[in-house]
Order: sequence, then C-alpha cells, then structure tokens
Amino acid sequence: ELDIPERKVIITPEGKVENSRTRSRHGSGGLGWLAARGFFNVGFNYADSRYGIPFAAEVAGEDEAQRVSLDLRRQNVRVSGGLRELGTFLNTLRVTLNYSDYQHKELEGEEVGTRFDNRQLIYRGVLEQQRKGPLTGTFGFAGLLRKYRVSGAEALAPPVDQQSFAAFTLQTLNYDRVRLQFGGRVEHNNYDAQKGLTEEALSRSFTGFSGAAGVQFRLWPGTVLVTNYTHSYRAPALEELYN
Repeated sequence: ELDIPERKVIITPEGKVENSRTRSRHGSGGLGWLAARGFFNVGFNYADSRYGIPFAAEVAGEDEAQRVSLDLRRQNVRVSGGLRELGTFLNTLRVTLNYSDYQHKELEGEEVGTRFDNRQLIYRGVLEQQRKGPLTGTFGFAGLLRKYRVSGAEALAPPVDQQSFAAFTLQTLNYDRVRLQFGGRVEHNNYDAQKGLTEEALSRSFTGFSGAAGVQFRLWPGTVLVTNYTHSYRAPALEELYN
C-alpha cells in the first residue's frame, strides 16, 4: 500500500501564505501465515514529510527571510505470533514485538537547528491458562527499550536510555452465584541519563505495583451486585524527569 505524495500550499482570500508548503509520503505493507495451531505476521510502515511553519521567524524576531520548517521521518516494524493448544496447563501464547524509529529536524533555512531522535522496542507476551475447575486466567510480561536523543539549540533533556520490564496476571474464579477477579502488575523502570545539557544528569529507577480485586454477586435474575478495589502506580515519564 502506497499513498500518493501530497503537496499543499495554504491559500487565503488575501493570497498565498508564505512558507506554508507541505509534502508527505506514506507507505505500508505486511504478510502473515495462519495454521491450525499457530500464526505469524509481520508489518512495516513509514512516513516521510516536511512542512513549513509560517511566520515562525517573525514571531522569534529573526530575519524574515530565514524560513523555519520541520522534516519528519518515522519507520515502524511490528512482528507478532502465537501458538494454541500448548498442553495441560497452557492454552495459548501470543508474543508481539514493535520497533519504531522516529526522527525530526527543525530546519532554519537548510541548516539543522534542533534534531530529535527517538528509537524504541516494545515487546509483550501473554499466556492463557487452561480452565481448571472454576479457575481461568492469563499472565504475561512486557517491556520497553528506548533510546532518546535531542541535540541543538532547543534541546530540553540530556541523552537518556530507558529500560522497562513488567510481569502481570489476571485470574478469575467462577462459581454458581459469585464471580471473583483479581490481578496485579509489577513494573520496573530504569533511566540512564548521559552527560549532555548538564554535568549533573542523574540516572533514576522506579519499581511499583498495581493491583485490583473485584467480586460479583448474582442476587436475582437481571440483578448483580459488583464491588471493586484498584490500586495504580505509574513511573514518571522520561520528559517529566529531565526536561
């Protein structure tokens, strides 16, 4: 699949808006395989665009002839696969990998003022249990590897490498008139800040737990009493720590 490139200029009743031209290209593709007890697929997409920012130089009090524009590029690869009927304890397994490479450059004329690079790999695996009496459930893991780089006049944060890993489960007990659910997630995040904008960039790590429990009581046909408790945890984002 390939999108036709677009080239646009903003036109108003008073004429053309200077430095409003845009150009974009997009493409995607993929393939897959499906069998009785498993599947596999891979997909790829990319985007490449450039657009001007009207009046940016005037607002900044700079030379009006110095046009400001953004040059963007993004590539993404996604791979997923799974297996079914694994054995007496496990029923299915699903694994997903998602890699993205994003970059944009803020151009002053043709000179690069600020460059932003963000590369990350996200992975996730989920296993579904075989039903054992009233018990059903799933458990799994997920993680993130991220490389964040910004350089130039408007860089707000030092170079940072982030690693994240989590393990989680959700379990359900089904009885005649009562249904119990409980789940939990433990997550660890590590931020390795390199010396960039400041010589005092710190490396940080956070570990936290999120959990929930609930119960459903069937009182009479069409009526259910539900009670839930949740506890949530979120580590600070990279931008919150270092910008």
